[in-house]
Amino acid sequence: MLLPRAYGGDELSLVESLPITEEISAIDGSVGWTEVIGLQSPPVFSLLPIDTFKTICAEHGPDVTVGGAITVNGKAEKVDGGYMVSGRWPFGSGCHNWDFLFATCPLYINGEQQTDPVCSTSSITTQRAA
Repeated sequence: MLLPRAYGGDELSLVESLPITEEISAIDGSVGWTEVIGLQSPPVFSLLPIDTFKTICAEHGPDVTVGGAITVNGKAEKVDGGYMVSGRWPFGSGCHNWDFLFATCPLYINGEQQTDPVCSTSSITTQRAA
């Protein structure tokens, strides 16, 4: 619903999508919960570099989804060619249904946790959930 039309979405605003979410949730709260997780996919994908966003939309279509764990656990250590992520996260609702998963963790470079929010993300890539 929130994905721009240029990428095959409906380009609804969040305010326009809320009555739909309310109707779904009134029928089945569990379905409403997972719909809300899926609804946030376009805003989460928009945080990626634009070329990555375009590739995901082109390869997976407008119904591509992402879900994951917002709890900050583990760490992402910058290594040659990308990041080595380690840690343990609690269960993420609907994790078996999403096309992509994310896990929130602090960035480390040379063993030092980074506190500057403007860290290089140009080499972040995505992998489809198994």
